[in-house]
Amino acid sequence: MITKELTTYKEFGNVIKISNGKTEMLITKDFGPRIIRYGFIGGENIMNDEIFSTIEKNEKIEKYYYKGAYWKNYGGHRLWVSPESMPETYYPDNEPYEFEFTENGVKITNAPQKENGVQLTFVIEYKNDDITVKHIIKNIGNAPKTFAAWALTVAAKGGIEIIPFNDNDTGLLHNRQISIWHYTDLRDERIYLGHKYATVLQDVNAKTNLKLGFNNNKGFAFYVVNNSTFKISYTPSQDLPYPDNNVSFETYSCKDFTEVETLSPLKTVAPNEEITHTETWQLFKTPCKFNPKDDNSIDEFVKKIK
Repeated sequence: MITKELTTYKEFGNVIKISNGKTEMLITKDFGPRIIRYGFIGGENIMNDEIFSTIEKNEKIEKYYYKGAYWKNYGGHRLWVSPESMPETYYPDNEPYEFEFTENGVKITNAPQKENGVQLTFVIEYKNDDITVKHIIKNIGNAPKTFAAWALTVAAKGGIEIIPFNDNDTGLLHNRQISIWHYTDLRDERIYLGHKYATVLQDVNAKTNLKLGFNNNKGFAFYVVNNSTFKISYTPSQDLPYPDNNVSFETYSCKDFTEVETLSPLKTVAPNEEITHTETWQLFKTPCKFNPKDDNSIDEFVKKIK
């Protein structure tokens, strides 16, 4: 049975709580939205549920939106529009939004972003033990726009991210590509690039940030936090282009968190049309320890996840 209610959570104030009796999800109500908690009842939170000191407030944001406008990093899961740009990406979503409960979850409709000509909607529902998160972006402008839906999960500290490499045989041609952001050092000990997997370790003592993108044809990744293992899945396109040199999966890591990010293909969206990007979330009990810098150890771990 799926339960739905309004409650409060830490300094986040009012939240929407959805549960199937095994796992629970909390979604901020007074701003965002942000999915600020996802975990087994009584277990670890996969999300980073901190309100960070990071505030994007500058002349560009205030001029583009309104005097005093700012974007704040609240942690948790959010939806952005890709490709990233300043100030368009940093919409100040600091106000309450409209929502309605569905049979197995909730539908959330943000206020129209008049300056950007888009409106964001979430449909979040339990399907047995899994959760589907539909990210919908509608073009409310007067002209076609080319963009992708960009789903970002700000995950908990101390976790290990596992990203499978493509294994399709392309003969003499390449079968994988990696985008590397300018501030990323591939000698960073948090990064492992193996034959079958890449891993990223979240390190609270990290002095620098890193970001990588992958054309993840397998359409899933894991984030392991102590006794909980989070699997996020999506359906990548093999034919349509993606942002950031054609990658459907990205990850960013700093001393405070690791972001697990999936994207829809880049599409030209006509006025009053929309794109939908769906993630499936699954939560497992961590089956065993593993060496995040050894493909065989990672492989054995992944095979035991049930």
